[in-house]
Amino acid sequence: MKIHTMNNFSILNQLEIDLLKSIENKIINEEKFTIRSIAKENFISTTILFKLSKKLGFEGYSEMIYYLKDEINLNSKAISYETLEPLINNFNKNVLTDFIELLNNSSQRIALLGLGYSELVCDYFSRKLSLFDFSTYNGAHLDVILKGQHQKNLSMLIVISKSGETEDVLKFVKNAKNYDLKVISFTSNSKSAIAQNSFLHFEVNCTTNSMNIFEADTFSGKVILIIEYMLQLYNQQKN
Repeated sequence: MKIHTMNNFSILNQLEIDLLKSIENKIINEEKFTIRSIAKENFISTTILFKLSKKLGFEGYSEMIYYLKDEINLNSKAISYETLEPLINNFNKNVLTDFIELLNNSSQRIALLGLGYSELVCDYFSRKLSLFDFSTYNGAHLDVILKGQHQKNLSMLIVISKSGETEDVLKFVKNAKNYDLKVISFTSNSKSAIAQNSFLHFEVNCTTNSMNIFEADTFSGKVILIIEYMLQLYNQQKN
């Protein structure tokens, strides 16, 4: 839980914010505490804690603590790197760590590229990244961006291609490499040309190519699931 999401947080003063942080840390660390111990540690009276709970809309201190514990336990269902293992054939914790590290160090725009259904996944990825305050280019005019001054404003190129052999996409991947732009790719074949030309590559565990258009294709769905888990890991580490 983030205490700044609580109702009326914006009207709290710095002392009240520090008190909430102190309580939150004790709950997260599973430490035992009482209203008197919190007051004593922060050199205040218990009356201030009662007033804080009222200010946040609770009937009393006990109700506030119950709410905080419930919210923290609800949001503590963190995922681990291993959550992604069934979804990625070439699962490697170090590679995942490297990708999250790239996100952590990215202060520039992120380009995304995919064709067909993969373009829809790129659009989804772009929208999710925007929730984390990343700026993105999604496919459109990427040729102009890579060849012009705009490429200096990019931190990485994320490519989604099931076959990993799409010629038009591969062309952009090679151009990106020429500009020393890091390419992160998601394909179903780690031996594909796009995978081999990538800085980081994730082989998605999905159904193989089929000539039957009515057969379920799990590639796009699993990439989206991988994206969700990766961004959750990124957010866990960031916070």
